[in-house]
Amino acid sequence: MGAMAATRVAQRAANRAGLAGAPGPAAPSPAVLDPDDRAKVPGPSELSPGRWPDPHTIHTRWTAADLETLPDDGLRYEIIDGALVVSPAPRPGHQVVSANLYDALRPAVPPGFKLLFAPVDWRPTETNSLQPDLILAPAGALGDRAIEALPLLVVEILSPSSRTLDRVTKFHVYAEAGVPQYWIVDPGSDTSDPSVEVYDLADDEYRLQARATGATELVVSGPISVTVTPSDLVR
Repeated sequence: MGAMAATRVAQRAANRAGLAGAPGPAAPSPAVLDPDDRAKVPGPSELSPGRWPDPHTIHTRWTAADLETLPDDGLRYEIIDGALVVSPAPRPGHQVVSANLYDALRPAVPPGFKLLFAPVDWRPTETNSLQPDLILAPAGALGDRAIEALPLLVVEILSPSSRTLDRVTKFHVYAEAGVPQYWIVDPGSDTSDPSVEVYDLADDEYRLQARATGATELVVSGPISVTVTPSDLVR
């Protein structure tokens, strides 16, 4: 999977965090720092804890260790194939869906596993560090800074800024990493009903197990056996 097109995310993120002069407008979508764009991305030696690095310094490939130096500013920092992905803080409606889905899934969590919600890092490789909205992981795999084993289930809740990232980029990353089940939850809009899609991994690819919209119940089997109703998640 190739890296997404590079942007000047560092300067924009610094502006939003109040670290580089007057604040600029919020980015409409997750921004990706392409590891091959040497003119725009910073290098490890230029990073200092708690501050966004100079966007004009050099970086050829981001690693999980680099995340430890970035500021705790409410943004979501992920690494996908060595490229840094920066997303805005989730909207309240997104968090309502996350909380309701957590409440629906938690009673069905199998023994020996923990259901966690973002932000928490899962680092399948040194050049991949992801923060699913919900993640079902072995209790013994909860490290000091990240989840250190393969999760059984990950959930991404779509937002205006993350649709392509969740439906395309992460869809392939989670499959390649071997995550058995992937949920995509769409909170809906004024013109569309909320929906839930559940994908199972088969032959290294995700295949749709079930999908429901609005008030239709969705019966799910697999790592968690549960019934959810998309419209209930947005209330």
